[in-house]
Parts: sequence; C-alpha cells; structure tokens
Amino acid sequence: MRIKVFLFLVCVAVGLGASAQVVTPKASDIVILYDNDVHCAVDGYAKMAALRDDMKRHSPYVSVVSNGDFLSGSSLGAFSKGEYIVRIMNVVGYDYITLGNHEFDYRIPQLLHLDSMLTAHTLCCNFHSTATHAPVFDDYVIKQYGDRRVAFVGVTTPATVSSSSPIYFMDTLGAMAYTFCADSVFGVVQRRVDAARRSGADYVVALSHLGDDEDAYTSLEMIASTTGIDVVLDGHSHSTIEHWRLPNRNGDTVLLTSTGTAFANIGMLLIPNEGRISTRLISVATLTDIDAAVADTIASIRAEYDAIGQQPVGKCKATLPARNSLGHRIPRMQECAIGDFCAEAFRAVMNTDIGWVNGGAFRTDIKKGPLVFNDIYAVFPFDNRVVVASVTGQDILDALEAASATAPIPNGRFAQVAGLRYSIDTTVATPVVFDSSEVLVEINGPRRVSGVMVFNRQSKRFEPIAPHGRYTIATTDYVLNLMGAGFSFPSKKLILSSLMSDAQLVAHYISHNLNGVIKKNASKLAGNITFK
Repeated sequence: MRIKVFLFLVCVAVGLGASAQVVTPKASDIVILYDNDVHCAVDGYAKMAALRDDMKRHSPYVSVVSNGDFLSGSSLGAFSKGEYIVRIMNVVGYDYITLGNHEFDYRIPQLLHLDSMLTAHTLCCNFHSTATHAPVFDDYVIKQYGDRRVAFVGVTTPATVSSSSPIYFMDTLGAMAYTFCADSVFGVVQRRVDAARRSGADYVVALSHLGDDEDAYTSLEMIASTTGIDVVLDGHSHSTIEHWRLPNRNGDTVLLTSTGTAFANIGMLLIPNEGRISTRLISVATLTDIDAAVADTIASIRAEYDAIGQQPVGKCKATLPARNSLGHRIPRMQECAIGDFCAEAFRAVMNTDIGWVNGGAFRTDIKKGPLVFNDIYAVFPFDNRVVVASVTGQDILDALEAASATAPIPNGRFAQVAGLRYSIDTTVATPVVFDSSEVLVEINGPRRVSGVMVFNRQSKRFEPIAPHGRYTIATTDYVLNLMGAGFSFPSKKLILSSLMSDAQLVAHYISHNLNGVIKKNASKLAGNITFK
C-alpha cells in the first residue's frame, strides 16, 4: 500500500508520459536512448538510429538500449523466428539489450542462435542454468564514458515461465534446466548491483523487463527491495512513464521510466556531469529524420517476406474482433466470434470431434474485406504447430476446469472451442490448483464447469460427454504437448503432429473449406459457452 499511495502522488505531480521535445545535450552529458516492448513495430528503428546520430553530433557519450520484447508481436517477427528483427537492430547499432518474456517465444536454442547474430550485448542477471547455477547471459557490464563509469544490469520477469511454456525450460527428463530465480530475484539483482559498485561503477542503470502492474516481481518491488540502482528503464507492462521518482530500501530516490509499446515513444536518459539525472519521452510521431541505411534494410526485409505474406486467402464479410471497446482481449474472457470461427477451423480441417484454441493465442481481429496470409498470421503470430490426439472425456473435463478457473477475468488459458458446449458457474470458487509455473496440478472441490456436451458427428447432435470415452481433439502443440497455459492431458494418444501452423490451418480453412469467403453470419456466436 505504501508504494501504491506514493505512486498516486507522484503520478499526479509529474503526469503520465507527456511526450517531451528533443533536447540538445552538452558535450559532457551521457545520453542513453531506450525503448521497450517494440513488438516488431519496425518503422521506429529508422528514427531511433537518426536520433542517435543527432545526439552524437553534440556528445560522444551516446548509447542505445532495449528493455525487451522486440523479437515477436507480428508476422514479420514470427515468419523469420526473430532473425529479421535482429538484422534491423544490428543496423541501428544497439549497445545493450535485456530479454523480455517474448524473446523466449521461439524457444531457447533459437534465442541462443539469435544472440549469436546480435551485435548488441545481451544482459540478464536472473536467467540461470540449473546445472551450473550461473547466468546464461552476462548479468551486467560497465561502460566507460570519459571519466565516468555506468553499469547496466539486465533483469527479466520470472513470470516468463508461465507466460510461455514450462516445457521450453525443461530438460529431456522433465526437470527444470533453467530458472529465472523467482524465489530470490531481487536478491540476485542486489548482488549484481553491489558487484558493479565494487568494480567502480559511478551509476547503475537497470535494464528491466518486470513491469509495474502485476502483484509479484514488479519494477516497483525491485526498487523498494534494493539499494544502489540510480535508474530503472522498464518494460513488460506497456506503461508510458516519463519519470517516476521512487524511494529504494534506504529511502534514496530511484528514477523509473517506460516508453509504452510499439515505438510510441523513444526514451532519453541524460546523465549530466553535474546536476540531476533526468528522463524524457520523445513521441516518435514528432520525429521526422530517418536513417537511410535502416530504412533500406527494413524495405529489403519486407520485400523478402511479402511474396508469401501477400498471397490472397479470400475475403471476410464481417469483422471478427479480438478486442472489445475497452481494448480487452475477448478470447481470454468469453466466447467470441473469432474464437468460434478458428476453433471450428481446427475441428473441420483436421476432421476431429473437438477444436480447441487457447484464448491467449489470438492477437488481432480478422478484418472485414480482402484477406492475405499476413492478415491471418497477425492473428496467430507465434507459429504454433497443429496437432491431433485422442483424449478421454475426463481429460477434457479437467482441461475445461483449468481453462475456466479465472473466468470471466481475462486469462490466456480460457478455451475457445468447437464441437463442445458447456456452462461456467462463476459463483463457485475455482477448485483448480496450479503449481508455481501455473501448470495444472489437481482439482479439489465443486466444479465450475457443468453440462458438457460433445457433438456426435454420426448423429449430428450434441450428447453428454462420457468421462471414460475417448474423443479426438485438434489444437496446438503449445496446448497439448508443451503444457502451455497450464494444460495437461494425461491420457493423450498422439495421432498427428502436423507440419501446418495455426495460421496456415486457418488460411487453408478459409480458402478451401469456405471457398475463400467468410460469410457475415460468422460474426454471430455459436452458443458454445454460457455463464451462470
């Protein structure tokens, strides 16, 4: 409560991220340009590079850093599994980056490959190998700027394990091979800060992907729990924070800032030779200069993937929205038209009893009008593979219970389904127990989900599910094999591991099953899920 009250007063005093004008640094100023949560909004990179060059005309002490979540977020990132983004960032000339949770979307071997391509120095103090108990990447670095030394310490949210898939971080025997130090993350940060200070750092800047809006592991808690950090450049929550000044464990002031998302702003940290450290946010829309080399690289990359991405899929006669008027992701909280449509695509193309798509998979609308492949890829940008399995009715019942555990509060595990009908009683406290990685452990107590019916393809009727019966389900490897969103199907018998991605399946459904036309009635709900 102490932190929340203080933040309210600070926010009232300084405002939330009003974009500032570019200032001209003095020759002795250290200038750190920063971004966070770009999520493949690549056009901003040409302006970042131009701004960096402009700053270097006034001061030799200029660096560019990123606070994570740059590799995924659109088809441009997913199509190349992050390589296009790395190519662009290398031309910009980033100096240091930390890892966001979405840097792990393409799995650790690909992340290590991308890191080998990246010219920037990757920093993350709390991502450790459980075998060696050592950081996988460098935990901090000290940069000399004239006669001053600045330490950059990287830290990534421990929630990464549950927001991606726990299996990504396991060895072949199912034991955790990596850890984000969830039980000691701020202690880990403190030890790195202390080490940097002992090594002669005059200033410590945290490159943070923690965010400010979750109950655990926030940048606010890190500041309150540590000493020795001067500035936190934050990411993860997509917050727009020009400058909050917060007390650390000793009551000393720490500057916190975050640029928002999708290159809405570029952050500018000024460390003067004399005077107070400051941060400001510069609206990218107000910047007119672009770097020609970066712009040419982006244009070249777009030409590479447009040949496939611009292939026609069909047309849609009514928008199937993924967000409501408040900006909330509808597939995470209730049945919706885009969920019904895509789950039915899984069921129909793979010829199964059930189609299942987790609500967190949906990223944007299927828009009214002509559709190309990139429009579908934008809906499903994570390149999850389609799989088919036989599972018991009991596994379906348990998975539905896990999917509905927080409903109607938004959660990525909420199920969008086809071939199933059921009710959720939100007055019943959730009986589902998850472990620390949010993987389903057990179900105790009265169930929230009832009246589960499965469509019988022979009789063409919905019939009560048989707990001991077996049903075929089409979903993604993320849900079925990787324990993504916490699901577990103990009885599964794998029938098909498809080479088709979720986006490819939906595109195929539109072009082949629907003869290229999504009819207007697709915007109406199928009536698969009801709330009591």
